[in-house]
Amino acid sequence: MGKKKTTDGKKISVKELVAKKNSKKITGTTVAKAKVQVKVNGKTYQVKADKKGKFVVRLKKKLKKKTKISLQITLKNYKRYRKTLQVK
Repeated sequence: MGKKKTTDGKKISVKELVAKKNSKKITGTTVAKAKVQVKVNGKTYQVKADKKGKFVVRLKKKLKKKTKISLQITLKNYKRYRKTLQVK
């Protein structure tokens, strides 16, 4: 038997996501205590949202225009949230 994909559960929402050119951080607001994983330029960063759902991912290098960012947010009993975006 293979693993069953769970599609039930609450949806994770992202109320705010900021990734500005020349910044060394990505900030946002999501579900409280969620695990946030960000991939930028081949490097993976992981943080946990606080009790209000706010998170800050501190990067080693400044973001450049058109940099691709992959975002994944997970939390038990919630559907996984995935999004890919580009720095403007």
